[in-house]
This record gives sequence, structure tokens and C-alpha cells, in this order.
Amino acid sequence: MFSAGFGELSTGHISDAVPDISLAASRDAGWEVLMYARVPTFKIGVQDLDASIRFFEETTLPRLREIAGFKGATVLVDRQTGVLRIVAYWDSRESLRSSFEPTKALRAAYVDKLGAEQLSLEEFEVAVQV
Repeated sequence: MFSAGFGELSTGHISDAVPDISLAASRDAGWEVLMYARVPTFKIGVQDLDASIRFFEETTLPRLREIAGFKGATVLVDRQTGVLRIVAYWDSRESLRSSFEPTKALRAAYVDKLGAEQLSLEEFEVAVQV
């Protein structure tokens, strides 16, 4: 699986390397990076999706709010396949980088406590938000 400019990421090879993205080049192209996003994707039993949403609201979100640079999150679910994606937004490339280690345990909790399988971990620039 490939993510937007951040290299190959898949189960078993989750990279914490965030490339040096040139904001000057982005501005010259007529757009600016608004935020950065890290997106872990999990596969979980469809019967456990509601529990995973509650786990996000009650456990993950309060811990994310304690990390410098956290701007918000979106949880996406596919109730037919049991796929759960958490899009966590960060205010800068540095916040994205520095949040990797503190969020590692949060991602692991979905595997350890909810029996999920982490399918991928991707990182993106947020170019447009409406």
C-alpha cells in the first residue's frame, strides 16, 4: 500500500519516517499544507465496531487531546467489512513526527484490547478541508 508521498506502509512494515516536505514548494504551487494526518486502518469483527467507537471516544480521544499539536480526529467505519480508520489531524509536520511514539500504545490497544488487526498506517498532508 502506498500513501501520499510517504513511502510504502503495510502491516509488518509501518514506517515512522516522515519526509521533509517543502512548504515553500507547496506555496509556490498555489496551495498550502493545512495540517498533517496519520491514518491507522484496523480490521475488527463487525460485531465489535460499536465497542471500538466507544473505546475511541472514552480512551483514545482523551489521550490524543493531551498530545501537543493534536487538532482533531475522524473515525470511519465500514460495517459490512469491519474496517475501522482513525484519521488524527496534527498542526505541523513536527507534531506529526513527535506524536508517533506517544500514539504507538494507542494503536496497540486496538489490537490488544479489541482483537483488531492493524492493516496499515499512513501519513498525509491535508491540502483541502471544507
